Amino acid sequence: MGNIELPQLQFIAEIKDKIRQTQYEALKVVNVHLINLYWDLGKAISEKQPLGWGKAIVSNLSKELQMEFPQMTGFSVTNISYMVQFYNEYYADVHLQPLVGEISWSKHLIILSKCKNSQERQFYILATKKFGWTKDILTHQVENKSYEKYLLNQTNFETALPDKIKQQAYLAVKDNYTFDFLNLADEHSESELELSLLQNIRQFLFAMGTDFTFIGNQYRLLVNDKEYRIDLLLYHRKLQSLIAIDLKIGEFEPEHKWKTHAN
Repeated sequence: MGNIELPQLQFIAEIKDKIRQTQYEALKVVNVHLINLYWDLGKAISEKQPLGWGKAIVSNLSKELQMEFPQMTGFSVTNISYMVQFYNEYYADVHLQPLVGEISWSKHLIILSKCKNSQERQFYILATKKFGWTKDILTHQVENKSYEKYLLNQTNFETALPDKIKQQAYLAVKDNYTFDFLNLADEHSESELELSLLQNIRQFLFAMGTDFTFIGNQYRLLVNDKEYRIDLLLYHRKLQSLIAIDLKIGEFEPEHKWKTHAN
């Protein structure tokens, strides 16, 4: 962005966030109406099953709806069957039922088919809503067992942050991120990872979440007359805190958790 100063960059980022939020809210209204329709169809069919209508009602209803509403998609036999399953598995769950309108139907189907545990489904619904995951990213997160990794809690917040913002930080920062868009080879160095992230900074920030702003890389920091270099430095607007990222290649090691501390 040329020579725009940091306060202006933060202001511009906030305006962009407001525009994106407005677009999101408009799409959310449409999504809620569609999910409510699918929910009502699933409920209506489920309530007819004890009458002995069996699977025939799904096939007959699918045929009639596609003839009556040819401009609408979503009334295939398979999709209507998912509506029934969706209703049956969610309506009595006090944690899941309030969340049915929070994400799109296609993302619900991924969670419905790949996750059987109620808490796991709740985790992925909330994470998808919060971080704006696409279907591909959501699928990758599920297959990569992000829920299990989240439970392990691989942050150093417990020792690095003051109590007043510790809980906020746990909610704001994920323990696992997916950067498939980098297209890196299986074998790559930390410097190659950093360069690729910088070359794809917009997608990188999108994957991190809407509240992050990029400050710089290899950021110079002096502590007690000793110089340190921060691989990537971000700013989290809700926390009003700087987030330092230390890039490591390979499996997570316990000592990584304690390496970076903030004052």
